Amino acid sequence: MKLLAKKIARNAFKKLGISVKRVPVGKSAKVEKPLPPLFQDPMEALVYQQSGDDYPASFQCPLDQTITLNGLSYSPNKWHPFVATLQDYANGSVTTYEGSALEAYYKAHCPDNAAGGIVGFDHVPAVFKELPSHVYSLAPWWAGTAEEIDRNVRLYTMNESFEHGSEKLTLESDGYLYHGPVSIKKGRFEYQRLTRIYETLKTKGYDRTYGSTRFLLLRRGAEYRYLSAGNGNHRTAAMTALGYKTVPAVFRRPIVIDSDMASYWPQVRRGVWTRKQALAYFNHLFDFDSRSWAGEQRLLDHQKTY
Repeated sequence: MKLLAKKIARNAFKKLGISVKRVPVGKSAKVEKPLPPLFQDPMEALVYQQSGDDYPASFQCPLDQTITLNGLSYSPNKWHPFVATLQDYANGSVTTYEGSALEAYYKAHCPDNAAGGIVGFDHVPAVFKELPSHVYSLAPWWAGTAEEIDRNVRLYTMNESFEHGSEKLTLESDGYLYHGPVSIKKGRFEYQRLTRIYETLKTKGYDRTYGSTRFLLLRRGAEYRYLSAGNGNHRTAAMTALGYKTVPAVFRRPIVIDSDMASYWPQVRRGVWTRKQALAYFNHLFDFDSRSWAGEQRLLDHQKTY
């Protein structure tokens, strides 16, 4: 039965053009092709990459300007359960999943549907109340559908389980990595991933041959935010916890998502988001104080380093 499930999963990935290979626990497949040039200035990398697919580029992403779709941030000035968990692990105050900031977060933030998935934001479309909690990432500038996001999250979760040797973990029975509730197995799995990556980066540094973190660029006037958009969330959190100011990254797409273009965003044109709601969410990603929110949820109580 287990082999049949694996075969079905691999066939599903194959149809999407994704090759699934088993990798030793705690490791990722190395990139075999030459590494793209690494720019210190993200804007230089963006313009360079706009020359076409033959001109990939990497850049040093400023961690203090990073955000995630649910409103949390990897910035050392804000709060994210991954970063907080690793800071406690580093100073030795909490060295197990039980009692960690990650466990506390998974218990505190348990949205019933997509409407509650975005932390501290109340102006979501009405349809979000009818969608699974993990579909909160149906951003107004995204051209896909809620069904596509649901399918992608399920496939991503399955792939992550295969890659890291925990095939028995499923979205339905164990939960989603970005909010609760989760099973104890899922919580321990994510904790182990975080601490393994932290120790690897601490001893060996960031090795770009294992891939780079991915971001989209948001612009509001003269302000920018780097929106986490794909692989590398655990690595990004570990880099912040280790005290780095930047993390090697690539743009998921060499574009700028500008608030001036809100009227043309696909989900606005379709009527899923109103323009007012879409701009409110966009501004929320720039302005939300996730540290204050964490304090209100009593998620800072046990952390002595903040």
